[in-house]
Amino acid sequence: MEKTINKYFDICIIGGGAAGMVAGIAAARKNPSLSVVIVEKMEAPGKKVAAAGNGRCNLSNIKSPEWEKTSAFFSSLGLLTRVDSEGRVYPHSEDGRDVARCLLAEAESLGIEILTRRQVSAIEKVDDAEGDAVFRITAVFNKPKAHHASAEDADILISAKKVLIATGGKSKPKLGTTGDGFALAKSLGHSVNRLIPILTGVETEEDIKSLGLSGIREKCAVSLYKDGNMVFSDRGELQFADYGISGIVVFDMTRFMDLEDGDTAGFAGYEVAVDFLPDFDDNTLAQMIRDRLSAVDSSERAREDILCSWVKSPIAKAIMGTARTESEILRGIKSFTLHPKNLKGWEMAQVTRGGIPLGEINEESGESKLVRDLYFAGEILDEDFQCGGFNLQHAWTTGIKAGEAIAE
Repeated sequence: MEKTINKYFDICIIGGGAAGMVAGIAAARKNPSLSVVIVEKMEAPGKKVAAAGNGRCNLSNIKSPEWEKTSAFFSSLGLLTRVDSEGRVYPHSEDGRDVARCLLAEAESLGIEILTRRQVSAIEKVDDAEGDAVFRITAVFNKPKAHHASAEDADILISAKKVLIATGGKSKPKLGTTGDGFALAKSLGHSVNRLIPILTGVETEEDIKSLGLSGIREKCAVSLYKDGNMVFSDRGELQFADYGISGIVVFDMTRFMDLEDGDTAGFAGYEVAVDFLPDFDDNTLAQMIRDRLSAVDSSERAREDILCSWVKSPIAKAIMGTARTESEILRGIKSFTLHPKNLKGWEMAQVTRGGIPLGEINEESGESKLVRDLYFAGEILDEDFQCGGFNLQHAWTTGIKAGEAIAE
């Protein structure tokens, strides 16, 4: 390193995302005498928070048992929230940048130092000159493009008594979460469970575009089968895309597809069955189809009209394009089958499955069972939840717990 600055802190938090920011605030509030630093590799903290929920930041869900405590925390920041009909909690402005702003303002008011454009490349635990165990963290300056040199351009060697790794997972790498924390954890002796992108779209063997379904949305029931056994079923709005299928119900379904991005061979045993009319049982629907069949002639146009008002016209065309008998029409409506061939991957994924095993930490504090004074919080942990604010809630919960514990 050409230029290195040495800094000393009681607490060093690696990662300025949801978990890292609330952890820093919780620690500084609990023990104001401690010096706290947050190291963030992006140009500003909270980038992923600001972008969450298509920029609206679905920050929690009132169905979460942890929401009450988190609600009090955000109220203390002056953040006003609103709840939608599904229990999802948003900032009242529905602007995720406001959540990031409130967190940053509170952190700065508490005297927390925030080092941006610094990527932690190494961490080790050593004895200092007095013989006390400390962590040495190397934070390398990320020089932006078309950058003019300044006095602030320096790598920083941080010494800290306690460290919290809250770097997130691998989802949304453009926002800074590229899996850095997993390498740091491994260097300190931790294991990392297999990493899988989830809450993402699914590519299908079927050519959705040629079926005329691209861009179509339909409320339905979606079931996932693995080797003939149902492993997931739920209702929601399915979205057809050129590549395959998307929508919240599909995102939640991917939590049950135990495959890595690009593991195409493992998709052979999976099938997705779509029920476009889940409120009608097979017998009732079969009679409805018979009644419609008897009322129309055999022209293709009339055949499409059999499903008129039952499903959207493009879906009716896709079903009736191959269905010729009553049973085939019934199957097309109640079990429209698609075959997954890949996940959309880390760029689209909202969450990472895998990470630091929960058995290697104290879940009440986030402290490592392997390395004293080392803590973890947020998406780096091997724990994930369905859509609807539950994953950000996990970040707030584990961040606050770790922040309060690390300040003791």
